[in-house]
Amino acid sequence: MDLDVDALDAQDAIASSIEHIVPKTDDPRTPAFTFRAIFLGCLFGIGLSLANSVWAFRTNASISTSGATFAVVASYPLGLLWHRFVPAHSFWNPGRFSVKEHVVIYVLTHASSVPYGMENVVSQAMPTLMNNQNITFFHALAFVFVTQFTGFGFAGLCRRFLVKPAAMLWPTTFSTLAIGSGLDSEATRTEFIIEEGIEVQRGVEQSPPTSTASDSHLLRISVPQLKLDGPDKTVEPLEFPTTTTDSPQSRPKVYKTTRQQAFWYSFLGMYLYSFIPEFLFPALQTVSICTRSSFEGLSSGAMGTYNALASSTNGVGLFSFTFDWYYIQAGYLTTPWWAILCFVAGNMVLSWGATILLYQSDTWGLNTVMTTDSINPILNSVKLFNGNPNSTTHKLGSVVNPAFFYNVSSNYDLNSTAYQDVSPIHITSFFAVQYGSSFLTIAAVLSHVGLWYGKTIRRQVKSALNQVADSFDAMDLHNQMMSEYWDPPDWMFLVFAVLMGVMCFCVTMFTPFVMPWWGVLLNLSVTGVLIVPCGIIQAISGIGISISVLAEFMMGSIVPGQTVAVMAFKSLALNNLNQGILLVSGLKLGHYLHVPPAAIVGAQFLGTAINAIASTSVTWVMMFHSGELLDANHGEWQYMVYQTFYSDGAIWGAIGPKRFFGIGSLYEGLLWCFLVGFLCPFGPWLCDRYLYPAKFWKYVNFPLIFTLSGVGGFQNTILSAMLVGFTFQVVVFKYRKQWYHTFNFVMASGFDMGLGIAVLSIAILGISGLKPPYNALNPNLENVPLDYYCYAGANYLDFDCKYYSLKNSSDPRAC
Repeated sequence: MDLDVDALDAQDAIASSIEHIVPKTDDPRTPAFTFRAIFLGCLFGIGLSLANSVWAFRTNASISTSGATFAVVASYPLGLLWHRFVPAHSFWNPGRFSVKEHVVIYVLTHASSVPYGMENVVSQAMPTLMNNQNITFFHALAFVFVTQFTGFGFAGLCRRFLVKPAAMLWPTTFSTLAIGSGLDSEATRTEFIIEEGIEVQRGVEQSPPTSTASDSHLLRISVPQLKLDGPDKTVEPLEFPTTTTDSPQSRPKVYKTTRQQAFWYSFLGMYLYSFIPEFLFPALQTVSICTRSSFEGLSSGAMGTYNALASSTNGVGLFSFTFDWYYIQAGYLTTPWWAILCFVAGNMVLSWGATILLYQSDTWGLNTVMTTDSINPILNSVKLFNGNPNSTTHKLGSVVNPAFFYNVSSNYDLNSTAYQDVSPIHITSFFAVQYGSSFLTIAAVLSHVGLWYGKTIRRQVKSALNQVADSFDAMDLHNQMMSEYWDPPDWMFLVFAVLMGVMCFCVTMFTPFVMPWWGVLLNLSVTGVLIVPCGIIQAISGIGISISVLAEFMMGSIVPGQTVAVMAFKSLALNNLNQGILLVSGLKLGHYLHVPPAAIVGAQFLGTAINAIASTSVTWVMMFHSGELLDANHGEWQYMVYQTFYSDGAIWGAIGPKRFFGIGSLYEGLLWCFLVGFLCPFGPWLCDRYLYPAKFWKYVNFPLIFTLSGVGGFQNTILSAMLVGFTFQVVVFKYRKQWYHTFNFVMASGFDMGLGIAVLSIAILGISGLKPPYNALNPNLENVPLDYYCYAGANYLDFDCKYYSLKNSSDPRAC
């Protein structure tokens, strides 16, 4: 029995939400890029940039973009007050605070995440990492600017592929759509309402409604198409259903709680709840499924094989879970269920399957010797380990700081003599699997997109070359309405891309972030080739694909041993892609809510410039003037994101992919992942084409299945994230569909912002020295890890004296 494709599409919670949260009318005269929108957006953008730059130094730096959604909601009452008290003026107060101004504020503040180029800046300039004292603040700012802006030129050139097609959903925009449309509908319930069989002008109802439609403009799903004509571009319905019903069963449920109220309830609830796992009982942040029965015969501080694997801090977090929203966040409420299944299933196979098998078989050796505490073997680490038993400087299996084999006098290139003393460098099996997953993913992206979307891309490329609108896209309702606005032509984005390319040449020639001139050209070519396929994956699933390993592999193979050049190439390539896709998602949001594309581009550029200056400034202060906050004993402030980039620079730059992954090297087997990743998408495609045609096969998305990240942080999200996704994307959608469409995306944003403000509040409490008393759920993290119960001889306060006798008999805590 074949699957009904249309029925399957209707059951996709994310896709079906478009009909409920995207308005189907537009007034082109509504102002968008106004002074008050820019003022409020800049105000929130600066604050969010500062906060995100501080949070980036946390051990699990899960930087959420929901701060932009918070700005949208918080700016709403400010906009209303502005409209009420500021004298009417075309510049200062052009009228009612509109949803289009909300979108401009969102796009401007959405650029407030920490720039990816900052990882390179911190890795090279921070005293505890490379400590390159030649880097000045202005060098850092220039590098951040070029990495933030270059990708925008490519984004403008691929709009016809990633913005205009209706199939490009961009689920990550739906929370903002729900809030923006909800706030706008609450402010003007009757503006541009289209009811079945009646005419409605702005705010004036001509006749009583006779249909069952809600008075909110969000539910105008009975109008299949609109036409825009006349000097005022009045929106008129062209055809209507032939039957209507007033039965109570057919009426959509009207909730007394508005979307705005739901956001603030969610915000307050998560703000208060987050104090439980983040402040009062931190052990709830990550719950490891360990067994104390394996402690018999173990020395104090030892874990045993099972616990070492199962621990969410030391191992792969086998069946671990979390009660802390910080490790889940709104993505699992807004990502399609099929994408969550692919992602979770892949993480289970790679983390709990492949990693454990590779560890148990000791595939690369030293699995039981690599350690960070001199007692237990470690899996969950991004550090480098000595693999030379004859080393004169390091014990076998001990941690090697990459600074050991950097030649500082030669721009931090490889010091071959020092490297030989600790080579071959080893990494944990978990870290190796993460590299393998990156190889699998980038290869699978190319074949998956080519197989499933190749025909569409070819059709749109042909239309672009002929300078005509794509016939399929032209039928889309929103494309028809957006045709009323001026859209910056492709040549403007092409010129901008060229200018930014010239700036990249200048920065890489005249700052310490050195890269060969041809490296810039290669970098821009990689972005041009990959932005469309990677954008398609994110547009349909809501999950982004990273090309960091591909960039490292390419540049590291060409210039082995040149650490700085490889790190600069990686930062530029990855952020070109990230920033290009960020602008495309903003343009899609504006497409849904009918905001002029020029206003979106202007807001994105302004927000990015503000973010670059603010984030660089705060990061500079954190690196050099944060006191003891980033001390090694502060477990929550270990800047793991920057340490990972630092280790990557050593592996791909100083050592180089040829020494580390090349033929004859220790990790040469991982190269097969490129071939395996490329071939895997052919399986479901061939099944759909020749064996059993069904929509199901298109959802077997190997780029998502192969995605694995987060090694070094707490391994606690797989089960919790799957439970959250199943609850909302399946159960709630199936049994409370109207509630889902009304509140799900708003609540997701409220949760994330409540969490973000709680984390900031708790950080302030920590700086002030306020701490709750130690107990079983609040261990003393200066002495024991969060999952202390996985270790023999440990309690929530400390290890017993035998542990210190084993490590250092002169320690006063020793027996």
